Amino acid sequence: MHEVALPILVNGETVADSGVEPLVVTYESGWRITIPRPTAELVRDVLKTQRDALAELHLDEITVFLERVGRLWGDPGYPGRRDAVALAARITGYHETMIEDDYTRIARACARAKLYDIVETDLDNPLLLDDWLPKQSIFLRALPKGRVLHLMVGNVPLAGLFTVIRGLLTKNVTVAKLPRRDLVSTLAFARTFADVDPWHPLTRALSVLYWPGGDPVEQDFIDASDVVCAWGKHSSIAAIKPRIPVGTELVEFGPKESIILIGADDGGWADVAVRAAYDLSVYEQEACFSPQRIFVEGDGDVFAAGLVRGLEHVAQRLPCGFRTVDAQAHITRARQEARFDGYRVRQSAGSDWTVVTVPPGETPELEHPLGRTAYVYSVARLADAVAAVHRDTQTVAVYPWHRGKQLGRALTLAGASRVTEVGLMSRPRPGFVHDEMRPLHSLVRWVSVERGLDYRGRFRAADRAEFEQRIYGLPVRDSSE
Repeated sequence: MHEVALPILVNGETVADSGVEPLVVTYESGWRITIPRPTAELVRDVLKTQRDALAELHLDEITVFLERVGRLWGDPGYPGRRDAVALAARITGYHETMIEDDYTRIARACARAKLYDIVETDLDNPLLLDDWLPKQSIFLRALPKGRVLHLMVGNVPLAGLFTVIRGLLTKNVTVAKLPRRDLVSTLAFARTFADVDPWHPLTRALSVLYWPGGDPVEQDFIDASDVVCAWGKHSSIAAIKPRIPVGTELVEFGPKESIILIGADDGGWADVAVRAAYDLSVYEQEACFSPQRIFVEGDGDVFAAGLVRGLEHVAQRLPCGFRTVDAQAHITRARQEARFDGYRVRQSAGSDWTVVTVPPGETPELEHPLGRTAYVYSVARLADAVAAVHRDTQTVAVYPWHRGKQLGRALTLAGASRVTEVGLMSRPRPGFVHDEMRPLHSLVRWVSVERGLDYRGRFRAADRAEFEQRIYGLPVRDSSE
């Protein structure tokens, strides 16, 4: 058993020992991590940071600092990143190549232009975070909610890093609970802040900790937060909801599934099969945007054969990582059940990938094993696949792209929140909507200062004196007085 001791961050400072027995987390890969157990005293220390600690910080200064963090984090030779890649690959099960790709993407997302894109997407105008902007008969501004608690999951390292950035971009004091699956990525990224500037306000406004489910410190943090961003499965979200105090906003990122629609063969199936294979391979299908089923207009088995070649090709770029015994058993059982039902099964020699062709007209109930497993269906018309979309469908990738635009209304009315091109399921375009919402909206307080009566606005024809006479019964005074 290999053992590594990790610290936690309290208001930007590294804490290697909380004074009590540390928490121990073991992994099937043969690794064990010890990490400080949060105590009541540590919780009090975290909560000493005032909710408005970042309120006067200009967005420009925030983006300049985050870009510096991104540049350091983006250096493959930076020890904090290099060590995180190696350890994250051993405990998450993802291959180092996939971890590297994730870390590089978050580094690029820290470029100032991209950070401004994020704010503009959700809030329309980044200036709202810094200034009072005129709107109709008011001046509008977006102020930080105060303290944001992030309860993260570890299936997508990028998500944990990104949710922290959202909190800081909106000038909120940020507390992040590390997911058991990945105790490394967000912690290592957050420690980069101190390597850039240990006294910067953003560094001092960030705490990163871990506690097991059911630990009473979780309720302490929930009660002290203005927003709780919760990621997880149905049962996890359902358990959190009753514990949120009145007045505290819960931002849910619950479980979703995604699908691919492939239009009739136009000579491009060979290339699109590679792109579909890439979508299947990223995060081993554990992300909300990972496709589990593919609907093909025409002969699905022909596309399935091409998908096999695509998966073999993509495996050279994104090799499979470590699979647990349970994951391997689930894949084996899914293959056996498919064969028993008479479906055609194509598979790798091990558990790297599986492609199942479902006969036309059949819609089996699936307990999907993930792990680069595709169920391929044939449909007479691409529009027939809309029936597979429901409220828990997040992303629908469509080939060719123009068919996605044609079907966009039907797909979104059925429940999908995002329609994209095949190959881009894990790479949302600037301006995308996340799970039917603009998350930064929930991280700010919308406040206004109204203009006085001397400003008539669009709808009020009466001048001030006439208005006061009609509404308040005040005498109309001669303007010459």
